Amino acid sequence: MFKRKTFFVTGCAGFIGSHVAERLLSLGHLVYGMDNLDPFYPREIKEENLSILAAYPNFHFEECSLQDLKDCRWVAGGVTFDCIIHLAAKAGVRPSIERPGDYIKSNILGTQAVIDLAEEIQCKDILFASSSSIYGNLSTLPFDEEMNVSKPISPYAYTKRANELQLFEAHHRLGLNVCCLRFFTVFGPRQRPDLAICKFIDLIKRGQPITLYGDGSTRRDY
Repeated sequence: MFKRKTFFVTGCAGFIGSHVAERLLSLGHLVYGMDNLDPFYPREIKEENLSILAAYPNFHFEECSLQDLKDCRWVAGGVTFDCIIHLAAKAGVRPSIERPGDYIKSNILGTQAVIDLAEEIQCKDILFASSSSIYGNLSTLPFDEEMNVSKPISPYAYTKRANELQLFEAHHRLGLNVCCLRFFTVFGPRQRPDLAICKFIDLIKRGQPITLYGDGSTRRDY
């Protein structure tokens, strides 16, 4: 028998977030979503994603930052969630090298705000989007969950590893059920325009060459 649940999806206007929210909505669940519509890539793309979600009457959205979660009208109004799906983060390895402080504020402090919210409303389940970037320069393949990931090589990577540790501590202290997914190359409709496959397709359509870094022998899971 179907049991309708209430989900809170952070970063719901993004590529992965919009797909997760849409799937939950299509199954009949209630979805409360937030996104700060960060200008990392054009706002219009995220607004188009939101327009797809807005077609569902069981979708509720508020534009806000992770640090302001408790000020969201439905959080302040006492809405509780069966599960928090935490996908919001400042993305991009190269930009994180240029502005590490922004990534610490958004990713580390933002994730702590999510944990604090879960504690306040007594939500026991958190699903978190980590990243394959935390594996750094490890040469042993294939990667697995038991590898030592204590040597990240970018601010983005170390914020994601820090997030995993934050959530582990919350699991220990608060009894939260936490699942961290270390995404590798996620691709599909509504993909971010700065990612490789989107760039490759655009270059092919325009008849321009694709630049391969290194000696051309590198491989990814796509």
